[in-house]
Amino acid sequence: MNENIRVGSVEQLKAFRVSLCRFASVAAAALDEAGGQIQRTLTWLQQDRYMYWKGQERQRAEKYAKARLELKLKKDVEKSPMGGNLSFIDEKKALAAAQRELEVVRGKMEKIRQWLPRLEKELFTYKGQVQGLLSMVDVEIPNARAQLDRMIDSLEAYLHVAPEAGVAEMAGVAEAAPMTRDTEPVETPGNEYHNLRKKAPPAEVREQTPMGEGAGSMLKGIKVGTPLNEMIAGVAIERKPVSAEQKVVMDRTLSEAGRIVLERAAPAAPADSGWTIGSIGGTETQDYVGISIGELLNNCPDLSEILTLAPGYLVVLNSEGIEAILNPDNEIVSIH
Repeated sequence: MNENIRVGSVEQLKAFRVSLCRFASVAAAALDEAGGQIQRTLTWLQQDRYMYWKGQERQRAEKYAKARLELKLKKDVEKSPMGGNLSFIDEKKALAAAQRELEVVRGKMEKIRQWLPRLEKELFTYKGQVQGLLSMVDVEIPNARAQLDRMIDSLEAYLHVAPEAGVAEMAGVAEAAPMTRDTEPVETPGNEYHNLRKKAPPAEVREQTPMGEGAGSMLKGIKVGTPLNEMIAGVAIERKPVSAEQKVVMDRTLSEAGRIVLERAAPAAPADSGWTIGSIGGTETQDYVGISIGELLNNCPDLSEILTLAPGYLVVLNSEGIEAILNPDNEIVSIH
């Protein structure tokens, strides 16, 4: 039995992993934006437009009632013993105008009443149709990424560690048959940070992590040198702003860390920013706590520019400031 194993380019597996992560990030953002747009439109109709036209309907109804009353009073005066030959042209015109305005407003209200249930049905249908894709982005792709990581680690271990048995035999046939790899593995600048991505909690963990009272106190022990906003200003990188209410997931042992890593994944929910903050060099745990973007920036305002990076970016900080920024392709972004 031939025990040789032909291994192609491990870099292709890594490239596929990056593409898979990028697809998950783009798909999650697109789904979030589409669902959010439908929900915002529904809320706009339910609250803003409905209340506005309801008020307009009340005002127009009062104007119409007033015009009718004025016309009636003038007719009553004409019929009285003191009445004369009066003209009702102005009052009739005012009544007709008020009636037209009332009909227009009621038409608007009727359209809103027709569109609201239809839009609610469309939103329900949309959520049902994209549920499979959401499940793939939130569950299946993270599982596939973990499986790819294991495959890559196993293949790299195989390529770099020669088996104890048969070394001489393999050396003997080396001249006749080259190493079964196509090329020697190329060490890229971002490879030293590759394993950091594996430590980030998956989407389901981020979504279930509770918010912690006073979580910002864990950041006070972190010493960062150069102002981060100055280091990142003007760097040409993809950005996606966050809101103050969104959640960041942090390692509870963060204050023990000599270096920290910030990674942004595709948001698990509208309230999730996608950001996780972990420790490098501290005690590694699987114990996380949530903190809002607002509270985080109150304690570390220098992170404001970093937190605008798009999903897929990873940042390593040390006592000097920013150690490295990696884009979704695991390439180091120049900050000089």
